[in-house]
Amino acid sequence: MEIGMQLCISQEKARKYIKHYIEGGFEAVVKRDKRCRPTLLDATQTAAFRETILHSSPQSVGLSGNIWTGDLMKMYIERTFGVKYKSGIYDLLSRLGLTHQRAHSDYTNADPKAQTAFIASLKDTLLEEPLSTAIVFADEFSVQEKPSAYYGWALKNTRPVVPTNEKKLND
Repeated sequence: MEIGMQLCISQEKARKYIKHYIEGGFEAVVKRDKRCRPTLLDATQTAAFRETILHSSPQSVGLSGNIWTGDLMKMYIERTFGVKYKSGIYDLLSRLGLTHQRAHSDYTNADPKAQTAFIASLKDTLLEEPLSTAIVFADEFSVQEKPSAYYGWALKNTRPVVPTNEKKLND
């Protein structure tokens, strides 16, 4: 079929789109496909699994590993709920609104008293320097010994958070 070749899709897919369009117009073409199989977990188990993935590491639930992989999730579900997933774990995660994405650091708020003391000290230091002294300023900069942010599971349109407190390493 010429339409399939123009759109770089198979003839079968082109026929499917045409059939959907004839039956229900453009809305039928863009409508999401319904899943053939229901989830193997009930609503309570699904909610518990989602919370575990979002708020726990595999190690904290007795599995070996730091990051949730498909195999670790399948092992957790089988061990916890007695349900065996052979495939479809990523489909389940999609239904739960979860995506795998890069985390970001979540810094604690600075101590207002320490900020005030720092600013006063900085002003004194700058006022004591001769006018020929060059001043270098960097904002939003963090030097740390911790590893960079990792990837993790989070709700769609959000990013996982890595709690960090390197702003207060000297405390």
